[in-house]
Amino acid sequence: MLTQNLLHSQKLIIFGLFGGVFILFSILSFILYSIHRTPVYLVVGVYTLSLLLYTLSLQGVLYNLDFGINLKLLTAIAWLTPSFTSILFLIYTYLFFSIKERYKKFYYVMVGLISLHTFVILLMSYALFVDPTYTKYSFLTGLSIMFNTIYLLSAGIYMREVGSKFYLIGQLILICAVVLSTLSIYGLITYYDIYRHLVTTALFIDIILLLIAQSLKTKHHVNLLNNSKIALLEHSRYSSIGLAINNITHQWKHPLSHIGLSILMIESLLKNKKESLIPTIETELPKISYSLNLMKKTIDEFSAYYSQDITKNDFSPKNTIEHVIYILNSKILIKNAQFTLEIEDTLIMHNYEHIFSNIIMILIDNSLDEFKIESEDNKISISLTQDTLLKKYILTFSDNAGGIKIKPIEKVFDYFSTSKEDKLNHGAGLAMAKMLIEERLYGDIFLKNKNDGVEFKIFIPQENN
Repeated sequence: MLTQNLLHSQKLIIFGLFGGVFILFSILSFILYSIHRTPVYLVVGVYTLSLLLYTLSLQGVLYNLDFGINLKLLTAIAWLTPSFTSILFLIYTYLFFSIKERYKKFYYVMVGLISLHTFVILLMSYALFVDPTYTKYSFLTGLSIMFNTIYLLSAGIYMREVGSKFYLIGQLILICAVVLSTLSIYGLITYYDIYRHLVTTALFIDIILLLIAQSLKTKHHVNLLNNSKIALLEHSRYSSIGLAINNITHQWKHPLSHIGLSILMIESLLKNKKESLIPTIETELPKISYSLNLMKKTIDEFSAYYSQDITKNDFSPKNTIEHVIYILNSKILIKNAQFTLEIEDTLIMHNYEHIFSNIIMILIDNSLDEFKIESEDNKISISLTQDTLLKKYILTFSDNAGGIKIKPIEKVFDYFSTSKEDKLNHGAGLAMAKMLIEERLYGDIFLKNKNDGVEFKIFIPQENN
């Protein structure tokens, strides 16, 4: 009797340690989910807990612990959790391999398997709690799990993803454990007591390999995301340079045509009416000089905008915004846009001026694209205030260009999300602005449709020099 009690205590201790490790991995999965916000980790966490529950009920540990759970419920846990965990594993596979987008045939088979497992759960629940005669269909549980195993193994072999090798190894180990355990139960091979823990151990190893597989995929995704952000920053710079050059070209058209007309006039007088040449030159030279000064001023503004230091510095946000408006002046004139600036002349910010100006340029250009040329009421309003309590600058940018048509409205920040037909050359602007605000200025941006237009609220942390 004493020996039996000792063995019983040892068994509980072993399963206690085993359960503790399972719970630890489950908690780890939930922590990883909270960090990365990747649903796969959440699925692994729930999957781990359900496997633990199944193992403890199957081995009789829950019964021996005497938690006050009635025998029928314990039986239900042992009968139903295999199908439930199979569904969770299918969901994991669906998310890990992005099956719906990449493997349509596998997706349809998966839907069929999930439907089968759901049917088995409902049927066994009915057999346990309503009509016991239906327990004769309990073989469907094993059959559905066998189909599930074949499907998962096929997925591991056929599908390609970062970390999929670990997924495949986990499935192979699990299948080997199930085969050995089944053969020993039916007496086809010599039975050893260790075989009763074989499947549980294989499941534990499988969970570890699933976490490794997903961690490798997440790491790869983060690296791609970082590279994309770098590329997006470069695209932002070149895109704004191209935008500025385009506007400079427009601003140079009139001065160049004036200079050309003056030169043509002088050439004509030189050939045909030399006596009027000197008075005409005296009249035209100031015009030529004025046109050249306009062109020089445009280039100076462009140079000042793009030669800013990449370090933080003190600057007047009002002056910076006015410089951006000047650079975009030709497009502003074409769209007949009126600006209202509500910014104190004495307000000074300490931050990256070139990033701030780039954000303003993106917002203004985006509004100008949406304005109708024939409208005489195109308005853009920009205000900047300082919240001493929050220690933040609050920039409010609004227009009356009709608002954002994309739904949900937050999708406007997605890369290449645009309502314009030319999606290759549009749609990156607001994604750039959001990234610059969050990644470089450590701020936040919010938007909403308001008064037949859109309103952006940008919060930028106040920094001291």
